[in-house]
Amino acid sequence: GRQANRLCCHSEIWNGACVMELIDEKVNVSKEIYYANKNNDMIMMYSGGKDSNAIFDLLFECGQDLISHVKVVYIDLGCDFKETELLIKEKSQIIPIEIYKTEHTVLERMFIKDCGVMSWFCNWCTGMKISTADKIKRKYKDCKYIVGVRKNESQRRQRKHDNGAYTNYITPILEWNEDDVWDYLLNRSPLKKINKYLDTIYHTYKIKRSGCIFCPLGNNKNLTIKSVYELWRYLNYIPSTLTKHVENKHNYFFYVEDKLFLKIEVYEKILEMVRACERELGTTYIRYSDDEIMKLLLKQRAMRLDKIKHKEGASS
Repeated sequence: GRQANRLCCHSEIWNGACVMELIDEKVNVSKEIYYANKNNDMIMMYSGGKDSNAIFDLLFECGQDLISHVKVVYIDLGCDFKETELLIKEKSQIIPIEIYKTEHTVLERMFIKDCGVMSWFCNWCTGMKISTADKIKRKYKDCKYIVGVRKNESQRRQRKHDNGAYTNYITPILEWNEDDVWDYLLNRSPLKKINKYLDTIYHTYKIKRSGCIFCPLGNNKNLTIKSVYELWRYLNYIPSTLTKHVENKHNYFFYVEDKLFLKIEVYEKILEMVRACERELGTTYIRYSDDEIMKLLLKQRAMRLDKIKHKEGASS
């Protein structure tokens, strides 16, 4: 029995050593990918999530000679967790981060432009980020781009890789898995103390996908912050009434001609829930007062309805 225990113990130590050696090898390969591009001017598209922090920390390990060739940029949609803001603030003191703020936060735009809720099949919020990224690409058109994509993150990422979508990008952690990322960030990175914020976001709050607090693209059903979970669940349920729960569609939407509109009382409910999130998290996602944001919504709604009315008049 003792011999079996010793063998088991030796096996665990050996397996642990192999895992350590494997991640060390992956870190070295990732750094070699950076060094291979040392003569290029580079842009790092930093999101504040775990993968982009891994490529950020790896860049820091490569030293100032390489860092001097890289511009780190972050697109701020104004709906991050407070911990993400603190993380970015601390990391930007190590390597400067150029922050691009959109004119309105995602939640402000929802009201001001009468966009309705975002969903898998209508993620207009992603368009805000893409249009800002396009401006950055025009500004730095001769640079190579560093991105934190991983092949095994999803089948979609694997397909994109197989189809050559990342050929023109620098992808330091392409071959990493999620365990590699966490092992590096929390145990091996020279910036691991700052990465405590990531530990809070992903493991204490149980977020599956970092970014906007209510992101419908993230499976956040285990989220531990009550107000944020309720907002996320509500925003995810509303579009489902158009496909899965059609019997409840009339409670949220109405049509004018072929145009879909979200009911004003639904917007009011969303605003109430956003305010609850702001109180619980101690931050601000809609910088207008309730009266101001609702007036802007009603103004946009009137313009949309008027446009339909004029179109009808012109065709009759």
